[in-house]
Amino acid sequence: MGVNAELQTDLAIGQKLASSAEDISNSLIQIETLLSKLVPAQDVVTFDQALYGLFVVFVGALSAYLFNYFHWKMESKKNRLSALSAALTSLINELESASVLYWLTPYESGSQQETQALEIQIKSNRQLSSRYIRSISRQLSARQYDSVKKELEDFDQEMFDLITGDGFESQSRVVSKNKAAKISKRCVSIKAAIITL
Repeated sequence: MGVNAELQTDLAIGQKLASSAEDISNSLIQIETLLSKLVPAQDVVTFDQALYGLFVVFVGALSAYLFNYFHWKMESKKNRLSALSAALTSLINELESASVLYWLTPYESGSQQETQALEIQIKSNRQLSSRYIRSISRQLSARQYDSVKKELEDFDQEMFDLITGDGFESQSRVVSKNKAAKISKRCVSIKAAIITL
């Protein structure tokens, strides 16, 4: 009984599939008939019609090319600005970390090498961040970014004054928690501005 029931079920499914295929075939024939009645038949294509068709194809292809080109240029600029912003943020993190550590650590003759290494790192990070700021400023041409450009340029000058003032690279340098806090606060502020780009 089990094998017989399975065969009958398979037979019923096969019949339903055949019936569905026939229904689909009939529907397609009806659609074809309807479309042939709606579209008038033209046996001859004139030269003007062929030329117009070629013109439409050419204009469509040119439009697609120009759209893709300008879209690619915008995406390229956006990606370049995004990469510069990410690099500058990372550099500011390093500059903040080194500067805060430098101004919270007293100068001791036993730790001269560590202090000099921090000084070198601070100077090179500041120079590099200054170059990144100039590169980003050149990328920001729209008026909507004028305030961010000014903030970046102000940051560059303020950081130079904050970090290298009051005995930087001097053995008589005094630990300054206040200066370290100002440096950190200013770095956080500029990183928030960079995020808006």
